[in-house]
Amino acid sequence: DGEPATEPQLRDRPPPSVAEYDQLLPSHRKPAASAAAVEPRPAPQPAENDPAVTVDMAAAIGPGWSLTQTTLDRETGIWRVRHAGRLLGVIERRHELHGRGWSASRDGVTIAAFGTFTARKGSALWRTRDNAAAGIAFDAVQRELVPRSSMP
Repeated sequence: DGEPATEPQLRDRPPPSVAEYDQLLPSHRKPAASAAAVEPRPAPQPAENDPAVTVDMAAAIGPGWSLTQTTLDRETGIWRVRHAGRLLGVIERRHELHGRGWSASRDGVTIAAFGTFTARKGSALWRTRDNAAAGIAFDAVQRELVPRSSMP
């Protein structure tokens, strides 16, 4: 009757095509700018929950995107995906029976890898940490959590 519309479930939304992903993330196939630009830089004496490592992802994803790790996150291999300081997702290194890769999630919902970005055929894991971060960014843009202009 007068019930508000609800956001469709992740499984109801078809996955983006590789071409759509390529259009939004043309830099994913380009070599890294320089080791100094993408290499994590330790922060001076971080507190337990303060970011110990911050990686600027502007060159790989777009302006305002970064990955952070707290001191506690470093022990478990977790990275937090942020846009303009806002937490939008979590990336974690995972090992499967037949390989390893990176899981990506936002608000507890897994963002599965697709196409050539999967760690291996049939896997939901992303091939690289940066691909997983870009997957979260793409999902955030699709859900209008961040403006499309935040990605090239």
